Order: sequence, then structure tokens, then C-alpha cells
Amino acid sequence: MFDFLLKIPTLTKKKMNLISTKEKTIRKKKKNLISTKEKTSLNEKLNNTEILYLRLYAHGYNSKAIKDILEIENREFRIFERRLTEIFQLHSYENIVFNAFKKNILKQSDYVETNISELALLQSQVLLYKYLIDTSLNISSKDIESRLLEYAQECHMSSINHHDRRSTKSKLTSTERDLIQLNYSYFKFQENFIFQRDIHSNSTAIILEENIFSKLKVNNWFCVFVKSHQFNIIHKEDNYSSVIKKVIRKTSNEIIAIKKLTLPKDNEKLSLVYNQLLDMHSKIKFSFLFNDTHLNSKDQ
Repeated sequence: MFDFLLKIPTLTKKKMNLISTKEKTIRKKKKNLISTKEKTSLNEKLNNTEILYLRLYAHGYNSKAIKDILEIENREFRIFERRLTEIFQLHSYENIVFNAFKKNILKQSDYVETNISELALLQSQVLLYKYLIDTSLNISSKDIESRLLEYAQECHMSSINHHDRRSTKSKLTSTERDLIQLNYSYFKFQENFIFQRDIHSNSTAIILEENIFSKLKVNNWFCVFVKSHQFNIIHKEDNYSSVIKKVIRKTSNEIIAIKKLTLPKDNEKLSLVYNQLLDMHSKIKFSFLFNDTHLNSKDQ
């Protein structure tokens, strides 16, 4: 039944192994050729409606819902989507949205779940009353980093528990997980989702895709990757732990700097710490997008 899926991973591995050092060098040179002026012009080319489309897509709205919100017909919608592919020079909307995040057109902190917001508020209150209000108290970065690591683990477990509480029927099968991992391999190397286009001629693959979207409660592959990363469905990058440590260290420094601020009310510091925690979670949540091929370490 799933013969098509058993054959494709082998091809994918061969293809990924064929990306030679020379090809990687060429790809890097091409990226470096993009000038600051060209990067800025991308933002300028997008109008407010197009940015709203990208935000709705990243939030997981389907095409019908987006058309209704934007109040446009099918023909206008197709023209609209074609214009986005021309602006970004990409044919995969997953990679278009990724580039929108990378170029800061979309803000990572805008995509935080309610349960995470609640955890961030609780942890920011702990940090405020235990470490920040008493200005005479000396705090070390190690103390703050320990709290932030605890917060990161709570956020991760909250996502995992939410996923694990689902019924067996709503959980992904091993075949569906394999399909996610395979599609992610193409996405990771910015291959314009070749595999996704190929499977649309196969009814079994279409059903698999529909099942994945239904079980994860999403409407596109970008949101599949985000949730799969949270639920440990896709493999973490080799440098995932070091990325988390780096984000925690940076957030700790920001919070220590907040302690030194002279503000009229404590709740102003609370707001600043809360925003830092939301930002920290977002960077960890989307870290799989800005790893490896997508972004080098100095940009993380």
C-alpha cells in the first residue's frame, strides 16, 4: 500500500548525499550576493494585505478562511499568491513563510500559544519578586539561567502533554511520521517542496497528507513542521542543545539588565521580563527554522 513511500526515502538520502562541498560553497556564495539593499527592497515590495496573508498562513488558516478575511475571489487570490512567489522567488509557501520570518517580516513572538503565555507570566512573576525588586540583592547569571532552563522545560512538557493527551485515533502513525520527516528533509534544504508536488498524483499520499493535517489540526506543512518540532516528531538538529543554551544565556543577560533599570512601578519590569520570556520561547520554538542550512550560527 505504501510502496511509493518506501522508495522515496532512499532517493532522498542519495540526493542529500550528493550535495557536495562545491555545491554548498556555490549556495553560500549566492546567498552572500544578496545585498542589504535587495533585502530591504523585499520588505518594501510587500503591501499590508500581503503581509497579512503571510501572518494568517503562519497561524494555520486555510485558503478559504484567508480569502474570506481578505475579501477576495478565487481568481484574485491566485494572482495574489503568484505575486508572492515572484517577490520571494520561491514556489513553496512553506519556504516563503520561512523567509518572511528570517527577514523579520513576520515576528516569532506573535506565534505564542495561550498555555505558554500563562507559563511566561507565572515565571516572570517569580523572577520579579525573587530577584529583581530588591535592587540591593546581587544575582548571578547562573541563578537566572537555572530558572530559565526550568521555564523552557515547562514549556516543552506543556506542549508534549497536550499532544499525548489525545486519543489513539488522533495520534500519528509511523507512516505519517515518516512522511513528515521526509518532507521536512526537502524543506530543510530549501528544495521548494519537490516531494510535496510529486505526491499529489498519488491518492494514498493525498490521504496521508489530509490525515496529518487533521491530526495536528493544521492546514499547511509549515505549521506541521512547527508542531512536529514541539512534539518531538521530527529529529532535532545536532546543535539543538547549544542553541537553547545560547538563547537562555542571552535572555538571562537581558533580565539582569532589566534589574538595573530605574522604573516608577514594578509592573513595568514585570512587563519587560514577560516579553523576554515570550521572545525566548519563540526563539527555541522556531530554532529548527534557523539552524543548519537556513541560518549560520552568528545569525542565531
